[in-house]
Amino acid sequence: MPSKPSFFRIISNDYVTYTCIAFPLICLIVILVSSFLTAGGTAIFLLFLVIGSMIAGTIVVARLALFYRIFNFGTGVEAVISRVVCFRNQISVSLQYGYQGELRTCKQIFLKNAATSRYSVGDEVVVLIDPNNPQRAVIKELFQ
Repeated sequence: MPSKPSFFRIISNDYVTYTCIAFPLICLIVILVSSFLTAGGTAIFLLFLVIGSMIAGTIVVARLALFYRIFNFGTGVEAVISRVVCFRNQISVSLQYGYQGELRTCKQIFLKNAATSRYSVGDEVVVLIDPNNPQRAVIKELFQ
């Protein structure tokens, strides 16, 4: 039986998902603050919120579907972390793994937190490989 990814762990570790969820909330705060500070002009912010939320929501749904597909149908293999770059609140990790007789590399961007900050070059991790795109893999333990 395939394992399932944790919704909370996807949001707390995946940079793209987190950003797309935070974006509409930040827009809403801007609208509320601007409505108290100015008599008008919030219509454009409201339109921005609606359009931005629709785009961000679509991205979140697509990312969640990707994680669930990889966890349901992906192949688990050992990978080696070949590069780690920290920048502000994010960490970029490059992974190398063998799949279908080829050495492959993928890069992931995570939120910087206790779970993601512990990775360093040379660490071995289990990744799940997207069967539709073997260049895409996720570190299993981060999202389970």
